[in-house]
Amino acid sequence: MKNSISYTLLTMLSLLITIISSPGYADELSEDEIIERFSNKTVEGRHLKKNFSFVRFYGADGTLIAVSDEKGERTANWSADEENLCHQWHGKNKCFPMKEQDGVVKMYNRRGTVPILVFNKFTDGNNLDKITATETEIYEGPIIDGHGHLGGNYDPAEMLARDKRDDVPHMVVFPRLFNADTSKGTTEEVASEIAALYKDHMWMTVALQRRDVYEMDWQSPQSWWQDWLKWAKDEISSGRRRGMGELTAVHHAYTESEFAERDFPVDSVLVNDLLTLSAQTQRPLVLHAEGEAHVVPQIETQLKRHPKALLVWAHACGRSQPELVGKLLKTYPNLYCDLGNMTDTGNYGSLWPRKEDWMSQWEQDGTILPEWIKVMEQFPDRFYLGMDTNQWRGWVNQGIRSRAGRLDRFRAVLPQLSDSTIKSITIEVPTKLFGDR
Repeated sequence: MKNSISYTLLTMLSLLITIISSPGYADELSEDEIIERFSNKTVEGRHLKKNFSFVRFYGADGTLIAVSDEKGERTANWSADEENLCHQWHGKNKCFPMKEQDGVVKMYNRRGTVPILVFNKFTDGNNLDKITATETEIYEGPIIDGHGHLGGNYDPAEMLARDKRDDVPHMVVFPRLFNADTSKGTTEEVASEIAALYKDHMWMTVALQRRDVYEMDWQSPQSWWQDWLKWAKDEISSGRRRGMGELTAVHHAYTESEFAERDFPVDSVLVNDLLTLSAQTQRPLVLHAEGEAHVVPQIETQLKRHPKALLVWAHACGRSQPELVGKLLKTYPNLYCDLGNMTDTGNYGSLWPRKEDWMSQWEQDGTILPEWIKVMEQFPDRFYLGMDTNQWRGWVNQGIRSRAGRLDRFRAVLPQLSDSTIKSITIEVPTKLFGDR
C-alpha cells in the first residue's frame, strides 16, 4: 500500500514539474484580467471541438452578441467570476476557467484540463458589422477506425449502430482479455462469436492483450505459446481474424491497475515469432511501444530482421518526432503508423499521461503540425486513423475525450491534408492491411 501511494505521489509530482516547466504553460486569468480583455471588445475565435469560427461582442454593460455561421446571431449576457468567464445561454449561467497560453486566450472545460474555445483576436468596440464569421471546412466522408478495442462490457450492436450513424464503415478491433480500470475483459470465444456475427463491419485481430502474455518471459516463452501461434496462424489464414494486436510492449501507466506500466523487450523471441507470423500471413502486427531511446533501435532491429513482415507502430509510431518517423518510413517499407488517439483532445494526442522530450503531438488545438503534414504527404500510404476507445464509457459518453469527440476532431483537421492523402489514410491503407481478401 505504501509503495502504491508513493508511486502515485511521485507520478503527480512528475506531472506537475513537467507542466510548470513546459514552454507553453497556460496562466489562469483573474477576474479583473478577464474583464480587462473582454469588456467592450469584439473577439474572434474558434470552437475547438465543433471546429467553427465565431465573432462576439462583449459589451461593457454585460450584453453579449455572438455571430457564427453555425449558430447565427445570438444575444445573451456575460460576466466574470473569479478565474471564470460566464455566458448565460438558454437561461443557464455557464462558467469556465480562462487561461492565457502562447499569445492567445483559451476557455477550458470545468476541470481546467482541456481547452474548448480559443479567442485569438481582440479589437475595441462593436465591430460585428465589419466581420463575418465563417464555418471551417470539415471532412464528411467515411472513416475506417483502425484502432478499436473490445472489452467484456462492450455492446457490439450499439457499436455498429453508432458507426452507421457516424459513417464508419469498418473498425479494427483488438480484444482485451483482462480487466482494465472499470472495463472488464472479454474472452477469445466471445471475440470469435462477435467477429463472425459482425464480420462485415468488425475486423477482429487475435488477442495479445492477455494476462499470460504479460506474465511470461518474452525471451523464453512458455510451452503453450507455440500451440497458440499455430491457432493464430489458422485463424488469420482463414480470414476469421485480420492480424495481431494490440501488443503492448512499452506503456506509460495512467492507472494503478495490473499491467499498467510496462517495459517489455521489442527485440525478443516473442516479437520475433509474431513478426514471422506476419510475414507468413501478410497481416500486420500492431505494436504499442512508446518511442523511448532504448525502444527505437529495437524497432529497427526487428524491421531489418523481418523485411516481409508488416509492423504497425501505434500512436503515430510511438508518439515520436515526425523527423524521425519520416526517416524510418523511408528506410523500412514494411513500417506503418496508426494515428490512434492522436487528436489533441486530452489523452495520448495531448502527451498524456506524462510528457517526455522525445515526444511529439500530431496536432495542437485543431492544427496538424506542419512537420507531420510534410511526412504524411510524402508517405500517404503508411498512415491511417484510429479512435482507440479502450473503455465502454468512451463510446456512450459525450465530450471532447469521447469516441465521438475524437472522430469529430479528426473530421475537423483532415482538410488540412490533400484530398489524395485523406482518401489514403481514411480508407485505403486500413483496407489494404486488414480488409477482405
